[in-house]
Amino acid sequence: MAEKDIDSIQLDLFGFDPKDKEKYEKEHSENKKKQALHRRSIRIKKEKQLEEFEYASQEKYFLKALEQTKQFLSWGRISSKSKKSNYFSKLPANFFSEDLDERESWKYELWFKRKNLTFNTYSAGENKSVFEIKWILPLFEEAMGFVADKYMIYPTFEDYQGRNFIDFEDENAMYEQLVDSCRKLLDPELNDDYFLSGIRFNVRKGFKSIYYNKEEDLNLHQPENLESMNLSQENNVLTFQWMLPEEISKIRIADDDEFYYCFKYWLQ
Repeated sequence: MAEKDIDSIQLDLFGFDPKDKEKYEKEHSENKKKQALHRRSIRIKKEKQLEEFEYASQEKYFLKALEQTKQFLSWGRISSKSKKSNYFSKLPANFFSEDLDERESWKYELWFKRKNLTFNTYSAGENKSVFEIKWILPLFEEAMGFVADKYMIYPTFEDYQGRNFIDFEDENAMYEQLVDSCRKLLDPELNDDYFLSGIRFNVRKGFKSIYYNKEEDLNLHQPENLESMNLSQENNVLTFQWMLPEEISKIRIADDDEFYYCFKYWLQ
């Protein structure tokens, strides 16, 4: 049967003119594209609504974290006129940069400084002596980076989407981790394995012959020792004090490795 006859039969039986096929397929294709665009538009609208909801709901958490950061900043800040700090013998010119990428790098520039860890033994009367350790910890900005005023407000929706803001909740947790790791070395209540690590002392001759042999050391975790110890914190300064038992004649920090490790491993 000739193609012309087939077209004639289709037109008679179905009212369908094959000549309209191309037009029909084009309309069908355009409809599919419109439907796809419509679905995409709905999806984008829902995603934006979800992002806007998240943005609005996160504000209270941001402001709460910011209050904690402000508390840390109240311990002390690095003046824009400063050329050095306790942990930086020379502040680079871009220390006060407002660029967040440059600011991020400060977490990897912080190292233990022996000058900030001091010890002393002083008389407390009646043949009593107190051993004291003072440890000046890094200020928040020395550890986490400079906090520009413009970042101390809730970001715009555009900045929030582009992550162009400081996540104070995350940074507070990191700073607290550093402080806590330092406290463990000096806090008698925590009973940490590395408590007073690196502390060495001499025992008076008479006590050594009675209570000690060459292999023994004073057990720092004995209740009577722990009860005579105390750790206090004022802002970023830790102060450990120990009313020494009478058998100790001399005490010092002989090894500061564990103090150094607090800084080396705090970001790992």
